[in-house]
Amino acid sequence: MPADKMVGDLRDAVDKHANQCHSKFIDATTERCATLLIWLAYLRSSISKNTADRLLDAIQATVVEVAACLSLGLVRPAIFSIRVQLELLLAWIYFNDHPVEWTYNEKTNEDYPMRARLTKYLSDYNGRFLDRYKLLVEQRTRKYEDPYSLLSIHVHSITAASTPTIGPLASVVNSIETCDECIELQTEVAEYLTDTLAAWYADRWHDFPSEIKDSIRGRLTAPQLKKFCS
Repeated sequence: MPADKMVGDLRDAVDKHANQCHSKFIDATTERCATLLIWLAYLRSSISKNTADRLLDAIQATVVEVAACLSLGLVRPAIFSIRVQLELLLAWIYFNDHPVEWTYNEKTNEDYPMRARLTKYLSDYNGRFLDRYKLLVEQRTRKYEDPYSLLSIHVHSITAASTPTIGPLASVVNSIETCDECIELQTEVAEYLTDTLAAWYADRWHDFPSEIKDSIRGRLTAPQLKKFCS
């Protein structure tokens, strides 16, 4: 098939998808990431030490990427953006308290902490983190306690369902149903990240924005909330 024809078919597939879904995936991404976006604003205004805040900007940019990609029917790049949210937010928590390490990494691009090191940091340096996180996990609305493995399966194309297949250019445009599944994955990651932030910064409960407090109160029982805040 001539390249011009393939490009035309791709454009037509994107146009058809965009015309069918309109603002569906922009609205859905914004809704599912609402609490995460409030957290990003709170981190900038109240917790940031002005060390690694470009990571916060990058996380917010990935939310835009997810909405844009799904509006075009492009699921695989949307999944990559969702995974980046998880990796960058954990890194920001660490680097916000480690300016020397951040400066070194910026200069050399070396010794960037991997996820296992970051999750160990959370449990090692906050004695209440795991207990508080477990309270939220017990009342989670997401299916997976930690969606990282699921994201990795998609990113690394390990399973048959996640492996790219050979086809024309237009085949990269996925169905609305598949895009809906990606929105659910975004929902899983957003809740995982906000639960991590809430457990890590729970000592600042009285300083939390009301929207964040309400989202936690809506999930925990009164005894659980008291334990979470103590």
